[in-house]
Amino acid sequence: MLTTCNSAVPDENLETKRCSERDKAHYLKPTVIGKVNKINLTNNTTVTEYKVAVVEEDGTQSEPVTLNSLKNIDYFALFGKVDASLKKSDRDRLEAEMQADSLQSDLPVTNMLVAAPGFYMYKDKPILAMSDNIIKPQSFSTEVIPDSQMILKERKDIEMEKVVKKYFDFFPGVSELLFVLAMASVIQPILAYNNIPLGYVVAVEGASGSLKTTLTRCVTDWYESHVNEISFDKSLPNKKLEQLLLSFAGGTFLIDDYHYKETAYDRNRFKQRIDLITRIASGKNAAAGIFITAESLKDATIFSALDRMLVIKVPILEATQLTQLKDKIGSLDASEIVSIASEFARRIINDYDNASEMIDQFWNEYEMPEWIDNATRVGYHVKVVSLVFKLFKHYCMNESCTDEMDSNFNNVIEANSKEQIRELNRLRRKEKRLPEIMAVYKLVQEGRNCKTIKVFSSQSDYTNDNGPDGKKALYEKYKGLYYINRNALGTVMTSLYGEKVSITGISDALHDAGILVEDTDARTKKIAEKRHYVIDCSVLETTVQAMLKENPQYNEFL
Repeated sequence: MLTTCNSAVPDENLETKRCSERDKAHYLKPTVIGKVNKINLTNNTTVTEYKVAVVEEDGTQSEPVTLNSLKNIDYFALFGKVDASLKKSDRDRLEAEMQADSLQSDLPVTNMLVAAPGFYMYKDKPILAMSDNIIKPQSFSTEVIPDSQMILKERKDIEMEKVVKKYFDFFPGVSELLFVLAMASVIQPILAYNNIPLGYVVAVEGASGSLKTTLTRCVTDWYESHVNEISFDKSLPNKKLEQLLLSFAGGTFLIDDYHYKETAYDRNRFKQRIDLITRIASGKNAAAGIFITAESLKDATIFSALDRMLVIKVPILEATQLTQLKDKIGSLDASEIVSIASEFARRIINDYDNASEMIDQFWNEYEMPEWIDNATRVGYHVKVVSLVFKLFKHYCMNESCTDEMDSNFNNVIEANSKEQIRELNRLRRKEKRLPEIMAVYKLVQEGRNCKTIKVFSSQSDYTNDNGPDGKKALYEKYKGLYYINRNALGTVMTSLYGEKVSITGISDALHDAGILVEDTDARTKKIAEKRHYVIDCSVLETTVQAMLKENPQYNEFL
């Protein structure tokens, strides 16, 4: 398509040049010079894109542009060609010509794979997508592009064994376990593909100021801008959180700062979040290695969820020890962990057949330690972590380093696991016992027949009694009120449950159910110059009957 210029201007050479440039800009002959088949490994769909170039009058071609459609091409923006005057019929003709080009049998076709975070087998070749980092065998020439917006921190050239030793020695009993669990995160998609879910959420528990969060970030902060971290308080729908955790497959994700909430609504919300993430960790889908931090997990969740956590307790250190750790924690660089994790995964991918055989052999031949309680999932967690540790030693460490590492790490995992088994057994006993509200109901129902404490029916008799406070209570049945101080409530509950119980937890349950008659500034009221929990027996009755309707099995306790 050519245009001519008849403008009469003094500088004929300049005008001739301008006419030539305009003619060139108006000449439009697009052509398809190749096709790209983008194969999505996640859903096995294929999208075809077209490499389009513009042919000039002299036969030269512009730089090609890859387009996903031949319709409504913006020739001006893409190729610098004037297209404002193109009619629909002109565009239809150009599109038809390009469609004919695309059907030529000798047209070059390139296959390209698109991989969201996760692990894939394509034509018997393993591929691991870690966000923007694609790990594939050296012999696999097909291009693989990442389908992820997350960007891993820049990998570094490091001395592998030196960095590993630094983490193992930094905080014995804590840092070496965190390191191995971070390595488990990168191969989680590979293990899941081999029907071995990680099965746990890593829970780092420690007092405020104990370095639990800082130390956890040293092994989880893999991405630019901390995109793989949220707080427990962050308002996020469960479905959105689930999608987020799946999108970081082959990486890590930190949910920071679990803490006790004052309201039953918030406590329930946190329990639901813990239940969700533990179910994801136990599932067979590729997902992030999930880490949480907490000051205390006591009463944070139910047995089945805590049983799906691998809890690392950060011990309380003396001030001088804590200061020393704070001074040198800057030497732990999360980008080093990313570098090691990437290299670990690369070596497994390049030796995948042997690695897969090693995984199967270990899983089938592993003997559970005698100290494992088979009524918990701790044994499964130990088995998974031991497998990851074995793979890491095989692919990343010299044999001369492994003997000492073996002994130290096995001691750490045993001590940590035994502590968790004790906590799980405590929680199991608690869950099997009568709920606190029903225990209080049983106390009230016994009335003056209670054998643990002396129960008075008259306030004057109660006030004049010289017996110990922890051995008596007042039940004004005609008023429907039951008065008991903290010490006496502790005495009764300890006798009933056979172990010490949290009176605060019991008062929380009574308060949340609206059973307590309270002062405006306290959950207790002063009776006979002492503070007492005052139980509204009618509200207690209504609450318990509703509980029994949902859980009739508790009738046998009452």
